[in-house]
Amino acid sequence: MQQVQHQYSTTGNYTVQAWAEADNGCSSEVSTHIVSINKPYAFAGNDTTVLQNVPFSLNGLGSGSFVWSPSIGLDNNTVPNPVATLQNDQVYELTVTTAEGCVAKDSIHIEVFKGSAIYVPNAFTPDGNGLNDRLKPAYAGIKKLYYFTVYNRWGQKVFSTNNTRDGWDGKVGGKIPATGTYVWLLKAEDITGKVYQMKGTVTVIK
Repeated sequence: MQQVQHQYSTTGNYTVQAWAEADNGCSSEVSTHIVSINKPYAFAGNDTTVLQNVPFSLNGLGSGSFVWSPSIGLDNNTVPNPVATLQNDQVYELTVTTAEGCVAKDSIHIEVFKGSAIYVPNAFTPDGNGLNDRLKPAYAGIKKLYYFTVYNRWGQKVFSTNNTRDGWDGKVGGKIPATGTYVWLLKAEDITGKVYQMKGTVTVIK
């Protein structure tokens, strides 16, 4: 019995034909088969924040069998959507194995909410040295920023954003002004629905 092997470089359905030939030159009928080559795929979900000791569901995707690791806090680590209950931050790795034995992996970071907070510096130095160059609040447990707005002493808006990743580079009209004090207003909401409405001042130091 002779074994024939072939390696496919891409996924898809392939038609495979085989036949046998005797020493006297006679050939058998051609046997035709469809071979499916599946690409392993795993998606553990987007990183997220959850409430402490409150059950939530993971949402894994993939084609094959599932294993979540470690199994800490999970009701079942071999299903796509296990229920987790956590007390502390946790990283899970999802391994998906196809019927052909191909493996794909992905991971998700779960942050456990233990309280929210917002800190806004009272001074910064936009001098381009890479240190403290941007006025950017620090957010903990915040799910939505309605606005973070900065005004000059005449009440003119010089910066505004609703993106927690953004901050003010200190420029007004494309230029960094002389040292001065500015007023900021902020409204945000944490994952429990608590709303922050804050006001303060910041000094630009050149």
